[in-house]
Amino acid sequence: MVREPELIALPGRLLRFYKSADRRYAEAFAFEGRLRLWELAYFRRIEDASRADPDEGEGRLRVPGQVPLVNVSVTDGRFTDGGTVQGHFNFGTTWVQPLYVFCTSLPDVSVTIAGGHLGSELVIIHDPARFAAELTRSAYLLHLGEREILWVEAFPVRYDKDAVSDLPSDQSARHRLPYGQKASRFEVEREYRFVVAVSGVRQGALEFLDLQLGHPERFCDHCASGSAV
Repeated sequence: MVREPELIALPGRLLRFYKSADRRYAEAFAFEGRLRLWELAYFRRIEDASRADPDEGEGRLRVPGQVPLVNVSVTDGRFTDGGTVQGHFNFGTTWVQPLYVFCTSLPDVSVTIAGGHLGSELVIIHDPARFAAELTRSAYLLHLGEREILWVEAFPVRYDKDAVSDLPSDQSARHRLPYGQKASRFEVEREYRFVVAVSGVRQGALEFLDLQLGHPERFCDHCASGSAV
């Protein structure tokens, strides 16, 4: 059964950057509707070292709170309660199921800065809702053997990994930390991320999913070298 995607703060337009050497992939997306979603672990070792993130799949925050103190006797090694002091707890979480990711940028991204980092070839997704629906439809048509599509969602990436912050009060936001959080150095990308979750564990999972989207002209356009943005 096809489940509707969960779309968090979906904007009216999205941008997808490609390196000039990868223009054929931009054209395959914009003109033919062919799309490849890589499993999350791929982004830990991506060839472009400036974009590689060895922490993908891990969520981390330094959470303010009253940290317990323990006193250790120098004479006999006994532990005694030392009360508490204001400090930080190191919160961490990971994800074990295969997650396949398609990265786009929010419309307020700097095309000059992000383009220099991500590439100058640009596909504009002018109807993100239609794109999300078509991506979801295509994903559920895949034949994955004993595995199955669990859900599809899209959301803005947060850039506070290892920052001091309270835990998200919203359970879904907390649940999303392992695959929707990056360090602040990536913030120039202003990423809006689409994620397809597949059943089972990562071991033995496909490295990528190839999707065939119908009628790409209904939701995107190719702008060579970022022109006409």
